[in-house]
Amino acid sequence: MAYKEEHAERLRSMLWAAGAEFNQLKMMGSCCYKVDDKLCAGVVTEKESGEDLVLLRLGPEAVGKALEKPGVKPFQPGSTPMKDYVLISEDHLVDDEAYAEWIALALAFNPLAKASKKRKKK
Repeated sequence: MAYKEEHAERLRSMLWAAGAEFNQLKMMGSCCYKVDDKLCAGVVTEKESGEDLVLLRLGPEAVGKALEKPGVKPFQPGSTPMKDYVLISEDHLVDDEAYAEWIALALAFNPLAKASKKRKKK
């Protein structure tokens, strides 16, 4: 099941409003945004519920605090959670001001995040 385009558009708008320069990429049924060639945010659809969730890369310290808030859960694409990432329910992002605060956290961590290793072209 693919994400809803209006959710990706809203995330794009929030990144623009924050002044971020980003690249959009689509992968595995999700829409992701890279800032400085590092995954920063995205929209993914949860398989079980079909709900669109916002994926944010916050860093380990901010993730711990974020998981205490309602509508936030760890990002676990396989058997192990990814330590720098959280998923946030769209229901908890109806307020643009609160959404902007989440985006600011992700953008603040971005300079500290490590970029993925470049794959060699075959």
